[in-house]
Amino acid sequence: MIERFLPMIQIVGIAIVGAIVFGTGWTVRGWKADAAINAMRAEHAEKETDRAQKALTNIEQAIETINAAAKRYGTVQSTLSAEIADLKKELQNEAPLPVDCVPSAGRVRGLNAAIDAANKASSAGHAPR
Repeated sequence: MIERFLPMIQIVGIAIVGAIVFGTGWTVRGWKADAAINAMRAEHAEKETDRAQKALTNIEQAIETINAAAKRYGTVQSTLSAEIADLKKELQNEAPLPVDCVPSAGRVRGLNAAIDAANKASSAGHAPR
């Protein structure tokens, strides 16, 4: 009696083994795909880390540049403030110009001195942009 069902049992057995092999293969394929995805994620994270590090370096350099400019400004500002105050005082002591008159040599010298001082102060740092 079992002999009659033997071919059917073999077919069912083969189907079960085939399903197990297929399931195992499918699982292994999934593991490989997950590994590939994780490798891509790791590569992307490394690139993002490099980009962030470069941005941080640029920010640090910008901060250093700004601090240096602020220090130069502090030094130049005190010098220029005194020179501007002297120039204002000189110009206030000069007689006002008539409408049809040219500036006196003293006024021209004072203005030229102020311009030279400003140019000297600005050339001590970076060139203006």
